[in-house]
Amino acid sequence: MSQRLKGLILIERESLDGHLHVAWQFPSLSGAQSKLTLDRCKQFLCNPDIDLTFAYFRLGVNWQYILWTDHTISRDVNGFGISILTSEFNPSAYRSILEEFSKLYASKKEPTCMLDEYLQLFTGQMRFSKYGNFDSRVELIQPGGSKERYIVDIISDLGADWILLYTAILLKRKVVVVHENLEYLLNCVCMMTHLCWHRRIELLANNHPLVGVGKLESTHLSKSPYFIAGFTDLKQAKQDYDVLLNLNSKSIEISNDSVRDFALCKFQKEIAVKVLEGVKRKPDSQGLIKISNTETQNLLKKLNMLKTAKHITRDELEEKGFAEKTFRFLLNLCIAEGILQ
Repeated sequence: MSQRLKGLILIERESLDGHLHVAWQFPSLSGAQSKLTLDRCKQFLCNPDIDLTFAYFRLGVNWQYILWTDHTISRDVNGFGISILTSEFNPSAYRSILEEFSKLYASKKEPTCMLDEYLQLFTGQMRFSKYGNFDSRVELIQPGGSKERYIVDIISDLGADWILLYTAILLKRKVVVVHENLEYLLNCVCMMTHLCWHRRIELLANNHPLVGVGKLESTHLSKSPYFIAGFTDLKQAKQDYDVLLNLNSKSIEISNDSVRDFALCKFQKEIAVKVLEGVKRKPDSQGLIKISNTETQNLLKKLNMLKTAKHITRDELEEKGFAEKTFRFLLNLCIAEGILQ
Protein backbone atom coordinates (compact mmCIF):
# COMPACT_ATOMS: atom_id res chain seq x y z
CA MET A 1 0.00 0.00 0.00
CA SER A 2 2.67 2.51 1.05
CA GLN A 3 4.61 2.31 -2.21
CA ARG A 4 1.44 2.99 -4.18
CA LEU A 5 0.81 6.43 -2.66
CA LYS A 6 2.20 9.19 -4.88
CA GLY A 7 0.74 12.46 -3.62
CA LEU A 8 -1.79 14.39 -1.56
CA ILE A 9 -3.40 17.64 -2.74
CA LEU A 10 -5.70 20.21 -1.11
CA ILE A 11 -7.82 22.43 -3.35
CA GLU A 12 -9.77 25.37 -1.93
CA ARG A 13 -12.52 27.59 -3.33
CA GLU A 14 -12.44 31.27 -2.44
CA SER A 15 -15.66 32.70 -1.04
CA LEU A 16 -15.30 36.07 -2.74
CA ASP A 17 -15.18 35.04 -6.39
CA GLY A 18 -15.33 31.21 -6.45
CA HIS A 19 -11.72 31.01 -7.64
CA LEU A 20 -10.05 27.61 -7.15
CA HIS A 21 -6.43 27.20 -6.16
CA VAL A 22 -4.10 24.47 -4.92
CA ALA A 23 -3.70 25.46 -1.28
CA TRP A 24 -1.30 22.70 -0.30
CA GLN A 25 0.40 19.66 -1.80
CA PHE A 26 2.76 16.89 -0.83
CA PRO A 27 5.03 16.37 -2.65
CA SER A 28 5.02 19.14 -5.26
CA LEU A 29 3.03 18.78 -8.49
CA SER A 30 4.11 20.01 -11.90
CA GLY A 31 2.33 23.04 -13.34
CA ALA A 32 0.41 20.85 -15.78
CA GLN A 33 -0.70 18.45 -13.04
CA SER A 34 -1.90 21.34 -10.87
CA LYS A 35 -3.89 22.85 -13.73
CA LEU A 36 -5.46 19.50 -14.65
CA THR A 37 -6.49 19.00 -11.03
CA LEU A 38 -8.09 22.44 -10.82
CA ASP A 39 -9.80 22.06 -14.20
CA ARG A 40 -11.31 18.74 -13.17
CA CYS A 41 -12.63 20.15 -9.92
CA LYS A 42 -14.10 23.15 -11.72
CA GLN A 43 -15.70 21.15 -14.52
CA PHE A 44 -17.01 18.16 -12.61
CA LEU A 45 -16.83 18.33 -8.82
CA CYS A 46 -17.76 21.85 -7.79
CA ASN A 47 -19.94 22.60 -10.77
CA PRO A 48 -23.43 23.68 -9.53
CA ASP A 49 -24.99 22.04 -12.59
CA ILE A 50 -23.47 18.62 -11.84
CA ASP A 51 -24.34 16.41 -8.88
CA LEU A 52 -20.98 14.73 -8.30
CA THR A 53 -18.71 14.87 -5.25
CA PHE A 54 -16.28 12.02 -5.95
CA ALA A 55 -14.53 11.06 -9.18
CA TYR A 56 -11.37 9.41 -10.43
CA PHE A 57 -9.13 10.13 -13.39
CA ARG A 58 -5.83 9.18 -14.96
CA LEU A 59 -2.99 11.60 -14.19
CA GLY A 60 0.11 10.48 -16.03
CA VAL A 61 0.86 6.90 -14.99
CA ASN A 62 -1.17 7.24 -11.79
CA TRP A 63 -4.81 7.32 -10.71
CA GLN A 64 -6.16 10.52 -9.27
CA TYR A 65 -9.06 10.36 -6.80
CA ILE A 66 -10.81 13.59 -5.83
CA LEU A 67 -13.46 14.22 -3.18
CA TRP A 68 -15.18 17.61 -3.00
CA THR A 69 -17.23 19.13 -0.18
CA ASP A 70 -19.04 22.48 0.04
CA HIS A 71 -17.90 23.07 3.60
CA THR A 72 -16.95 26.53 4.83
CA ILE A 73 -13.49 26.50 6.38
CA SER A 74 -13.13 30.21 7.00
CA ARG A 75 -14.47 33.58 5.91
CA ASP A 76 -12.33 33.24 2.79
CA VAL A 77 -12.91 29.58 1.90
CA ASN A 78 -16.38 28.06 1.31
CA GLY A 79 -15.46 24.71 -0.22
CA PHE A 80 -12.53 22.35 -0.62
CA GLY A 81 -11.41 19.24 -2.42
CA ILE A 82 -8.86 16.62 -1.45
CA SER A 83 -7.04 14.48 -3.99
CA ILE A 84 -4.82 11.42 -3.67
CA LEU A 85 -2.46 10.24 -6.39
CA THR A 86 -1.73 6.53 -6.41
CA SER A 87 -0.73 3.73 -8.76
CA GLU A 88 -3.62 1.58 -7.50
CA PHE A 89 -7.12 1.29 -8.93
CA ASN A 90 -9.50 0.96 -5.99
CA PRO A 91 -12.25 3.63 -6.03
CA SER A 92 -14.10 2.36 -2.95
CA ALA A 93 -11.00 2.30 -0.78
CA TYR A 94 -9.75 5.74 -1.78
CA ARG A 95 -13.18 7.27 -1.44
CA SER A 96 -13.24 6.00 2.15
CA ILE A 97 -9.76 7.42 2.81
CA LEU A 98 -10.67 10.79 1.29
CA GLU A 99 -13.87 10.97 3.34
CA GLU A 100 -11.80 10.51 6.49
CA PHE A 101 -9.25 13.12 5.36
CA SER A 102 -12.09 15.52 4.54
CA LYS A 103 -13.54 15.17 8.05
CA LEU A 104 -10.12 15.79 9.55
CA TYR A 105 -9.54 18.94 7.53
CA ALA A 106 -13.06 20.29 8.14
CA SER A 107 -12.52 19.79 11.88
CA LYS A 108 -8.93 21.00 12.35
CA LYS A 109 -8.71 23.33 9.32
CA GLU A 110 -5.05 22.61 8.64
CA PRO A 111 -3.49 20.18 6.16
CA THR A 112 -0.93 18.78 8.60
CA CYS A 113 -3.61 16.57 10.17
CA MET A 114 -4.12 14.90 6.80
CA LEU A 115 -0.39 14.70 6.22
CA ASP A 116 0.08 12.77 9.47
CA GLU A 117 -2.46 10.15 8.33
CA TYR A 118 -1.00 10.11 4.82
CA LEU A 119 2.56 9.55 6.06
CA GLN A 120 1.45 6.72 8.32
CA LEU A 121 -0.05 5.04 5.27
CA PHE A 122 3.01 5.91 3.20
CA THR A 123 5.42 4.42 5.73
CA GLY A 124 3.24 1.41 6.47
CA GLN A 125 2.66 2.38 10.13
CA MET A 126 -1.10 2.35 9.52
CA ARG A 127 -2.99 -0.51 7.93
CA PHE A 128 -5.14 0.05 4.89
CA SER A 129 -7.93 -1.95 6.57
CA LYS A 130 -8.51 0.93 8.99
CA TYR A 131 -10.69 2.52 6.31
CA GLY A 132 -12.64 -0.63 5.46
CA ASN A 133 -12.22 -4.06 3.93
CA PHE A 134 -11.70 -3.36 0.22
CA ASP A 135 -10.59 -6.05 -2.19
CA SER A 136 -8.84 -4.53 -5.21
CA ARG A 137 -9.72 -7.63 -7.25
CA VAL A 138 -13.42 -7.03 -6.62
CA GLU A 139 -12.98 -3.37 -7.60
CA LEU A 140 -11.78 -4.50 -11.01
CA ILE A 141 -15.16 -6.13 -11.59
CA GLN A 142 -17.36 -3.77 -9.56
CA PRO A 143 -15.76 -0.29 -9.56
CA GLY A 144 -16.93 1.76 -6.61
CA GLY A 145 -18.77 -1.26 -5.23
CA SER A 146 -21.47 -1.05 -7.89
CA LYS A 147 -23.77 -4.05 -8.27
CA GLU A 148 -25.18 -2.91 -11.60
CA ARG A 149 -24.96 -5.11 -14.69
CA TYR A 150 -23.34 -2.39 -16.81
CA ILE A 151 -21.47 -4.59 -19.27
CA VAL A 152 -24.38 -7.00 -19.63
CA ASP A 153 -26.76 -4.15 -20.40
CA ILE A 154 -24.38 -2.52 -22.89
CA ILE A 155 -23.95 -5.74 -24.85
CA SER A 156 -27.68 -6.39 -24.76
CA ASP A 157 -28.39 -2.86 -26.05
CA LEU A 158 -25.83 -3.09 -28.86
CA GLY A 159 -26.88 -6.56 -29.98
CA ALA A 160 -24.64 -8.01 -32.68
CA ASP A 161 -22.70 -4.73 -32.90
CA TRP A 162 -21.17 -5.38 -29.48
CA ILE A 163 -18.43 -7.33 -31.28
CA LEU A 164 -17.11 -4.03 -32.66
CA LEU A 165 -16.43 -2.83 -29.11
CA TYR A 166 -14.81 -6.15 -28.22
CA THR A 167 -12.64 -6.03 -31.34
CA ALA A 168 -11.49 -2.49 -30.58
CA ILE A 169 -10.45 -3.43 -27.04
CA LEU A 170 -8.86 -6.72 -28.11
CA LEU A 171 -6.81 -5.03 -30.84
CA LYS A 172 -5.77 -2.07 -28.65
CA ARG A 173 -7.66 0.61 -30.54
CA LYS A 174 -8.78 4.06 -29.40
CA VAL A 175 -12.29 3.90 -27.96
CA VAL A 176 -14.36 6.94 -27.02
CA VAL A 177 -17.41 6.37 -24.78
CA VAL A 178 -20.10 9.02 -24.32
CA HIS A 179 -22.81 9.25 -21.66
CA GLU A 180 -24.39 12.22 -19.91
CA ASN A 181 -24.51 10.60 -16.47
CA LEU A 182 -21.09 10.89 -14.84
CA GLU A 183 -21.34 8.05 -12.32
CA TYR A 184 -22.68 5.71 -14.98
CA LEU A 185 -19.83 6.71 -17.28
CA LEU A 186 -17.18 6.18 -14.60
CA ASN A 187 -18.35 2.64 -13.91
CA CYS A 188 -18.95 1.64 -17.52
CA VAL A 189 -15.62 2.80 -18.92
CA CYS A 190 -13.59 0.99 -16.26
CA MET A 191 -15.58 -2.23 -16.60
CA MET A 192 -15.02 -2.36 -20.36
CA THR A 193 -11.42 -3.42 -19.75
CA HIS A 194 -12.73 -6.76 -18.54
CA LEU A 195 -14.04 -7.77 -21.95
CA CYS A 196 -10.41 -8.81 -22.48
CA TRP A 197 -9.70 -10.16 -19.03
CA HIS A 198 -6.28 -11.57 -19.92
CA ARG A 199 -5.03 -8.04 -20.60
CA ARG A 200 -7.05 -6.16 -17.98
CA ILE A 201 -4.08 -4.64 -16.09
CA GLU A 202 -2.54 -3.17 -19.24
CA LEU A 203 -5.95 -1.98 -20.44
CA LEU A 204 -6.62 -0.34 -17.09
CA ALA A 205 -3.37 1.59 -17.43
CA ASN A 206 -4.77 3.09 -20.65
CA ASN A 207 -8.23 3.70 -19.22
CA HIS A 208 -9.44 7.30 -18.85
CA PRO A 209 -12.91 7.02 -17.27
CA LEU A 210 -13.59 10.74 -17.31
CA VAL A 211 -11.98 13.25 -19.68
CA GLY A 212 -12.62 16.97 -19.42
CA VAL A 213 -12.45 19.72 -22.01
CA GLY A 214 -9.41 21.78 -22.87
CA LYS A 215 -6.09 21.42 -24.64
CA LEU A 216 -4.33 20.04 -21.57
CA GLU A 217 -6.81 17.16 -21.21
CA SER A 218 -6.56 16.41 -24.92
CA THR A 219 -2.76 16.41 -24.80
CA HIS A 220 -2.79 14.21 -21.72
CA LEU A 221 -5.02 11.66 -23.45
CA SER A 222 -3.03 11.73 -26.70
CA LYS A 223 0.01 10.36 -24.86
CA SER A 224 -1.73 6.99 -24.50
CA PRO A 225 -0.88 4.62 -27.39
CA TYR A 226 -4.51 3.49 -27.23
CA PHE A 227 -7.31 4.14 -24.76
CA ILE A 228 -10.85 3.71 -23.52
CA ALA A 229 -11.92 7.25 -22.69
CA GLY A 230 -15.15 8.61 -21.23
CA PHE A 231 -16.79 11.91 -22.22
CA THR A 232 -20.04 13.45 -21.04
CA ASP A 233 -20.80 15.25 -24.28
CA LEU A 234 -20.47 14.08 -27.87
CA LYS A 235 -19.27 17.56 -28.88
CA GLN A 236 -16.40 17.28 -26.40
CA ALA A 237 -15.19 13.97 -27.81
CA LYS A 238 -12.96 15.56 -30.41
CA GLN A 239 -10.06 13.20 -29.80
CA ASP A 240 -9.02 10.96 -32.67
CA TYR A 241 -10.67 7.60 -32.18
CA ASP A 242 -11.26 4.29 -33.92
CA VAL A 243 -14.59 3.49 -32.25
CA LEU A 244 -17.22 5.80 -30.78
CA LEU A 245 -19.67 4.19 -28.36
CA ASN A 246 -22.62 6.47 -27.61
CA LEU A 247 -24.35 5.07 -24.54
CA ASN A 248 -27.03 7.77 -24.73
CA SER A 249 -28.25 6.57 -28.14
CA LYS A 250 -27.08 2.97 -27.56
CA SER A 251 -25.13 3.02 -30.82
CA ILE A 252 -21.58 2.41 -31.99
CA GLU A 253 -19.72 3.72 -35.00
CA ILE A 254 -16.34 3.18 -36.61
CA SER A 255 -14.22 6.06 -37.87
CA ASN A 256 -13.73 6.17 -41.64
CA ASP A 257 -10.00 5.58 -41.30
CA SER A 258 -10.53 2.39 -39.27
CA VAL A 259 -13.36 0.67 -41.16
CA ARG A 260 -11.06 -1.81 -42.89
CA ASP A 261 -9.76 -3.17 -39.59
CA PHE A 262 -13.28 -3.87 -38.36
CA ALA A 263 -14.49 -6.08 -41.20
CA LEU A 264 -15.72 -9.15 -39.33
CA CYS A 265 -14.26 -12.59 -39.91
CA LYS A 266 -15.52 -16.00 -38.83
CA PHE A 267 -13.70 -15.92 -35.49
CA GLN A 268 -15.34 -12.66 -34.43
CA LYS A 269 -18.77 -13.77 -35.60
CA GLU A 270 -18.50 -16.98 -33.58
CA ILE A 271 -17.55 -15.07 -30.44
CA ALA A 272 -20.35 -12.55 -31.01
CA VAL A 273 -22.98 -15.28 -31.21
CA LYS A 274 -21.75 -17.20 -28.15
CA VAL A 275 -21.57 -14.12 -25.93
CA LEU A 276 -25.02 -12.93 -27.03
CA GLU A 277 -26.36 -16.38 -26.21
CA GLY A 278 -24.79 -15.97 -22.75
CA VAL A 279 -26.43 -12.56 -22.31
CA LYS A 280 -29.84 -14.13 -22.88
CA ARG A 281 -29.29 -16.15 -19.71
CA LYS A 282 -29.11 -12.80 -17.85
CA PRO A 283 -25.81 -13.30 -16.02
CA ASP A 284 -24.30 -10.74 -13.67
CA SER A 285 -21.21 -8.80 -14.81
CA GLN A 286 -18.84 -11.40 -13.38
CA GLY A 287 -20.68 -14.17 -15.21
CA LEU A 288 -20.44 -12.33 -18.51
CA ILE A 289 -16.74 -11.66 -17.97
CA LYS A 290 -16.22 -15.42 -17.59
CA ILE A 291 -18.08 -16.09 -20.83
CA SER A 292 -16.10 -13.47 -22.73
CA ASN A 293 -12.81 -14.64 -21.23
CA THR A 294 -13.50 -18.27 -22.20
CA GLU A 295 -14.10 -17.26 -25.81
CA THR A 296 -11.00 -15.05 -25.83
CA GLN A 297 -8.84 -17.84 -24.46
CA ASN A 298 -10.16 -20.21 -27.12
CA LEU A 299 -9.26 -17.64 -29.77
CA LEU A 300 -5.76 -17.16 -28.37
CA LYS A 301 -5.21 -20.93 -28.33
CA LYS A 302 -6.04 -21.03 -32.04
CA LEU A 303 -3.68 -18.15 -32.64
CA ASN A 304 -0.83 -19.84 -30.77
CA MET A 305 -1.33 -23.01 -32.79
CA LEU A 306 -0.43 -21.04 -35.92
CA LYS A 307 3.11 -20.29 -34.79
CA THR A 308 5.97 -22.77 -34.59
CA ALA A 309 8.14 -20.58 -32.39
CA LYS A 310 7.67 -17.77 -29.89
CA HIS A 311 6.77 -15.37 -32.70
CA ILE A 312 5.22 -15.49 -36.13
CA THR A 313 6.01 -13.43 -39.23
CA ARG A 314 3.56 -11.85 -41.64
CA ASP A 315 4.77 -14.19 -44.40
CA GLU A 316 4.15 -17.24 -42.22
CA LEU A 317 0.64 -16.05 -41.48
CA GLU A 318 -0.05 -15.42 -45.17
CA GLU A 319 1.04 -18.97 -45.98
CA LYS A 320 -1.85 -20.28 -43.88
CA GLY A 321 -4.20 -19.25 -46.70
CA PHE A 322 -6.83 -17.40 -44.66
CA ALA A 323 -9.46 -15.25 -46.32
CA GLU A 324 -8.60 -11.53 -46.42
CA LYS A 325 -10.83 -10.52 -43.48
CA THR A 326 -9.56 -13.39 -41.32
CA PHE A 327 -5.93 -12.70 -42.23
CA ARG A 328 -6.20 -9.02 -41.38
CA PHE A 329 -7.89 -9.73 -38.05
CA LEU A 330 -5.29 -12.34 -37.05
CA LEU A 331 -2.46 -10.05 -38.16
CA ASN A 332 -3.78 -7.24 -35.98
CA LEU A 333 -4.28 -9.67 -33.12
CA CYS A 334 -0.67 -10.87 -33.42
CA ILE A 335 0.47 -7.25 -33.19
CA ALA A 336 -1.71 -6.59 -30.14
CA GLU A 337 -0.45 -9.75 -28.43
CA GLY A 338 3.16 -8.88 -29.25
CA ILE A 339 3.92 -12.07 -31.17
CA LEU A 340 4.37 -10.64 -34.70
CA GLN A 341 8.02 -10.60 -35.69
